Amino acid sequence: FLTTFLLFPNGDKSQLRPTHLNLIDSIEATYLKVQEDKVEKIDELIHNLTSLNTYTILDLFALIPQKSLSENINKQKEIVKDIVKEEPNTTATTLLNLIKYGLAQKIEFSVFEKTLKNNSSVQQVSTNIRETVLSVLQIFISDFEARGVELSMSTCEERIGTDPESLSVAIFYILENALKYILPNSSLKIVFEVNNQELLLKFDMLSIRIEEFEKEKLCELNYRSKIADRLKIGGKGIGMYRAKRLLDLCNCSLEILPRKTNTERIHKKEKFEHNQFIIKFTKESKW
Repeated sequence: FLTTFLLFPNGDKSQLRPTHLNLIDSIEATYLKVQEDKVEKIDELIHNLTSLNTYTILDLFALIPQKSLSENINKQKEIVKDIVKEEPNTTATTLLNLIKYGLAQKIEFSVFEKTLKNNSSVQQVSTNIRETVLSVLQIFISDFEARGVELSMSTCEERIGTDPESLSVAIFYILENALKYILPNSSLKIVFEVNNQELLLKFDMLSIRIEEFEKEKLCELNYRSKIADRLKIGGKGIGMYRAKRLLDLCNCSLEILPRKTNTERIHKKEKFEHNQFIIKFTKESKW
């Protein structure tokens, strides 16, 4: 209503022609839509950060009961040390989860900064691509192990010019997507391939069937596969959308290649097929 208020403080638009009224109404509608989108994105950020904070607190107090700390204020350090000694495996799992939650919170801020604000910017830095992938993959190793998924990654010494933070966040979402939709007790192969002036990063797996028309739709905001819904796999159709947006900022492309081979498995009455998610970089010759 800003336009109307500035031009007509008393709200009287009776002297305007219908075409002018339509223009003002259109401007008002656009303004309201922009404001709604901003509020929605901020609400989403707050919701995700609140959820991650909740997971952090729950995991910490599952390891170290809050009551034991509050009732023994002067012995808190000794209590924690005893728990670490008595529960080394649980402690290790909890710490790994806390690392994941902390990085996920950093990622939420990064996504907000780079994809939701109007002044998005990236930096071009010489980056070792394998080290970048490995730094993100380590966050998910225990989760993939819990699903019985065997991980492998080929060697690669190539460096690329990219924004390492944006790339790391995009890989985070691709791996998070893989974790949700991969066939349990199968394998995830991460393969680097140099092809002319391109460097290809391939995520190769048996995952839920991807229809031909879904190759583009999987990266659309809020798109959810019907198979994912039937299997009751959590998600809001945001991760792959964000991954593509960030890769676009890095001047990379994302290709989804369903049914790379005819290999398929049936799990919970649904088809899992051989799919590849490929990030394509322009290979830099010198640094």
